[in-house]
Amino acid sequence: MVTEKSTNLIDTSAGPQWFPGSLITSPSAGMTPFGLNLATEARSMFPKLPVAPQMRSSISSYKIEANGSLSVLPLRGYESDRGLCWVAVNPGNRVVYTTNTGSASLTGFAISPTGTLTLLTPAGRPE
Repeated sequence: MVTEKSTNLIDTSAGPQWFPGSLITSPSAGMTPFGLNLATEARSMFPKLPVAPQMRSSISSYKIEANGSLSVLPLRGYESDRGLCWVAVNPGNRVVYTTNTGSASLTGFAISPTGTLTLLTPAGRPE
């Protein structure tokens, strides 16, 4: 998987048993997809880095379809502090944390069995 920041696209190349195959391009759920981390074979998270300093960031979760294309999973009403940058998924694939470089903080999300994300706390901050 490769994120294309300037085109707002995400490229996958999945062949049999996840060996490289044909290039498949899917639209990003938001502007400027930046990084990614796989939570399982069926989901991935892509933070969106703002293209202007005054813009806020968000995170998206995607389902990887059988043909390698991506379908965005719902996350309602969330925008991070400025500068959401990196994502880290815990080894059990149940929690994802994002760094907010603009505010020197972390935001945590629970990962449901279907791949949707929910804030761990009302503000998303670890307590």
